[in-house]
This record gives sequence, C-alpha cells and structure tokens, in this order.
Amino acid sequence: MHIRPVVVKTGSISQKVVAKMSELTRNELDALRATFDKYDRNANGSLNWDEFCLLLDELVGDIPLDEKSLAFHLVDSNHTGVIDFNEFSAWWGRR
Repeated sequence: MHIRPVVVKTGSISQKVVAKMSELTRNELDALRATFDKYDRNANGSLNWDEFCLLLDELVGDIPLDEKSLAFHLVDSNHTGVIDFNEFSAWWGRR
C-alpha cells in the first residue's frame, strides 16, 4: 500500500504530511494494520522511533530526518514517546 503524501510549505521548509483520507475501506484499514504490525518488531502494540522511521520509508518513501521527527511528534498525540495504532490510523484520517 502506498499513499501519496501532501507537501505543505511552511516558510522555506517543505514538510511532507500524509494526506487525510475521508474514509478508509475495511481492506485499506486491514492493510494499514498489517503494515503497522510488520514494523512493530517487538509486538508491543506501539512503534518506537526506529520502527516508525522504517514504516514511513515504506508508506511515504525517503524523507529527510527532520521531517520524520516532525511527523513522529505530530502522530504521538499523547506524548508517550511511542505511537500506537489508534494514533497512527488517526493520522491517516480515521481512528
């Protein structure tokens, strides 16, 4: 599954953020979950920084480290230092 990101310009920094999808089909949600689980290497139900970066590489492609960092902090909405599937799927447009 590859979903094209949207590029948002803020000043001179280009930040890739994933396009909000109005609705995910059951198959798309299942595929997103399978991808999430694939990168949840210790199967604890959340992604740490390294796991999240690997997942982004697959879903979005190669983006600069500072943009990955921005994405991580945006997705980690409860500021626990890890990203659970609810946070991740909300980032894609549906909880």
